Amino acid sequence: MRGLPTQPVVSWTGVLTGIGEGTGFVYRTPIVLWVLMMLALFGLFPANYNVFIPVLAQARLGLGASGFGLLTAANGAGAVLGGLVVAAQGSRIPTRAYLYWSALTLSVVTMVLSQARGAGAAAAFLFLAGGAMVAFSSVANSAIQFQAPDALRGRVMSIFSLVWNGTTPFGALLAGALIETWGLSAGLLVGGGAGLVGAVILHLILVRRSGAGSPTRVPADVPER
Repeated sequence: MRGLPTQPVVSWTGVLTGIGEGTGFVYRTPIVLWVLMMLALFGLFPANYNVFIPVLAQARLGLGASGFGLLTAANGAGAVLGGLVVAAQGSRIPTRAYLYWSALTLSVVTMVLSQARGAGAAAAFLFLAGGAMVAFSSVANSAIQFQAPDALRGRVMSIFSLVWNGTTPFGALLAGALIETWGLSAGLLVGGGAGLVGAVILHLILVRRSGAGSPTRVPADVPER
């Protein structure tokens, strides 16, 4: 019909070229590559601690529906507080430091949670885990958005979504397999331990590749355009 806008023709060659440009930018930008590798690691291991909560509540602590609700509420309250803390920092957030220490906190809390024997202790640990989890994921998201140039932001964020949303389902499956095979404590220890060791290794790789050991704030990470 005359006057209506026509839809642009998208070719597979153009799509593949766009994907290549996005992945090339990620590879050439150490902080972005590091963030994505951290997301993949935590999507497979510590970020799936919530899979263990029903088993923790029922099998170990002997809690009913109200007890399970208490644990999940504590986790949610920690997540809210973590989000508020990150929002209050604004552009003053040192990206590497926040990501690194929130990752270590989540890993250590997950490991400590494996030894919880009371509802109060479990709720406290889940509160800390929720805060660390939200701090980690929100700062990772904003760091990548600040890094990506306008022309590539959509492609780079699609990689972010693919990594974060693509690894967590496999991580949940792995967490369930660990519980089934080795039990609750071993599953939490393996998940938290893998995150702890992996975060330290990836941090050392980033420091070596970028040649900067000090934390970099988000605005300082923005490339020139």
